[in-house]
Amino acid sequence: MAFCHDTVDRLGDKDCALVKANITCLCRISGILTNLSHENELCSTKLGQMNSFLPLCMSTFTYLAPRFAPDNKRFDLAVLMSSLLVNLVERCNSNRRKVIELVVPVYNIETNTISEQPCLNALTQIFLMHESAARTVDEELDRDLILEDAPNESDNEEDNSEDDDGRLHRLPAELTEDEMIATVQRAMNKASAHMEDSVVASYTALLVGCLMQQNEESVAEVKAQMPNGKLTPMVEQLQRFLDFMKISNIRSSGNRSVERIIDLLDHLNG
Repeated sequence: MAFCHDTVDRLGDKDCALVKANITCLCRISGILTNLSHENELCSTKLGQMNSFLPLCMSTFTYLAPRFAPDNKRFDLAVLMSSLLVNLVERCNSNRRKVIELVVPVYNIETNTISEQPCLNALTQIFLMHESAARTVDEELDRDLILEDAPNESDNEEDNSEDDDGRLHRLPAELTEDEMIATVQRAMNKASAHMEDSVVASYTALLVGCLMQQNEESVAEVKAQMPNGKLTPMVEQLQRFLDFMKISNIRSSGNRSVERIIDLLDHLNG
């Protein structure tokens, strides 16, 4: 894993075939380690005791993935690495303390800048960036698809037969076929981006919540980065994520973990 990380960082070109191959290796390694460490405190503890392993994982999530991962791998690597980090700190407070004390490199996709930041600051800013991006896409979708409910029933049966078809109607005019295709395509592209940002924001909030277990003195550091000094956006994001997991019939143990972190953040928010 260290070899792949260092190779990608040294080559520094996400279009390079060797960089792409090493990013793929990082995805596979993190996927295997995520499965091994799931609800496995011993495995998580042993991994955390490996020299530079936790800094390597954090650096991959905060710096390597956003800067060097190809577009079709960036989301995969971010989710896999954040999932691994959640596993490593969820049941092991020694790992939590090690991660909290880290200063990590952070790559800002929006400004193309690199900075060194305390771990919790970095994670909070990553959460805010993805949560804001998901919210922006929501608003854009609302503007792109201006729909209203079907007309109300009237006493005129002829009007009912023509208008009350149970469908949604666009305002202010009907779309042509080409406009409809273009609108649906834009909506699908934005929905995909929205899903990716929402998932990364959710895993980041989950990671922050896990880190604050038994380390509640760190909450002030996170609140200082949040709008109005509140953890409410994280709580709301995780609640949406939990609702999605329940609808999708995701494993119940994952639901319980998210519920526990929601309760913790809600408590710390007070």
